[in-house]
Amino acid sequence: MRDVRDKMTWEQATSVAGPAATYSPERGAPVIAWRGNRNSRNLTLAFVVGPAGQLAATQLEMHVSQDASSFAPALRYVAGSGLVLAWVGINEGRTVNVAIVELPAGTGQVVSRQRVFVNNGGLSAGGDAAPSLGPFDPTPLTLACLNPGGEVCLASARSALQFDVAESVAWAPASVEGVALSFLRAAWTRAGDGRLEFMSLPVRDNSRVVSAQSSLFKPSLAEYGGELYVAWVGTDGDRHLNVAPVDLSAWDAGRDPIDPERVETLTELSLAAPALVTLPVAAFAPERLAIFWTGVDGAGLINGAVVRP
Repeated sequence: MRDVRDKMTWEQATSVAGPAATYSPERGAPVIAWRGNRNSRNLTLAFVVGPAGQLAATQLEMHVSQDASSFAPALRYVAGSGLVLAWVGINEGRTVNVAIVELPAGTGQVVSRQRVFVNNGGLSAGGDAAPSLGPFDPTPLTLACLNPGGEVCLASARSALQFDVAESVAWAPASVEGVALSFLRAAWTRAGDGRLEFMSLPVRDNSRVVSAQSSLFKPSLAEYGGELYVAWVGTDGDRHLNVAPVDLSAWDAGRDPIDPERVETLTELSLAAPALVTLPVAAFAPERLAIFWTGVDGAGLINGAVVRP
């Protein structure tokens, strides 16, 4: 077991699902999004504000949206667009919504938004569902979500969403991440046994591999220090967080991309899927790999901590 460092638990932020997180270079701070506080389903976005280069002793500048979801949202900073939020609506058809959010200066209670992507086809999300956002060159946005049959569908578009890849998953859709601006790397929990499955797009030889590692929730991907990392909640009964580098050479050779000798099991426990975020070099801190999660404390408090360096 390994301890995290620079840990912060935000007492005013609670959820029954996992948080989404990204980094805003405009604000020079991490941004977190989650479904509801206490029993609310309203979506909340919050900037982490406080001492530069750390998470401990910080506070949240929160913005509560009128939009709501029964599931965790997805959040990503897209250069040229800003903060992009995706969520599954609470309407009968569970429509997938994607919007550029514009937050008022200072602490506010309303998220003003310009909705630019909406799945008008009424695609439903099933199970413990939440969308995922990721970059894909030349289109800078990829959306992943579940269809009614429990398959993950990927879309890359700047306007109307066209889902053209469906893969069977267990509980949650893929986490997607761009690698070297050439391939889209996706990961999810496989249907049936919950093993972590990885796929690169465009599809090529050995583009899809399965790991011996497993989870009840979707994994999270992030690039750090020139490597791709994955985080997931283990199936050990206690829901420990796990972090490991992804061996792209093994992946491209069709082997398990997670070396069990390099898996770091953290002492922290998570109620749902975690979010990995790379925090760039700051004035008083090197590049860091941070993880955000919902605690098993009974209240569902949102936590953040640094796992590397």
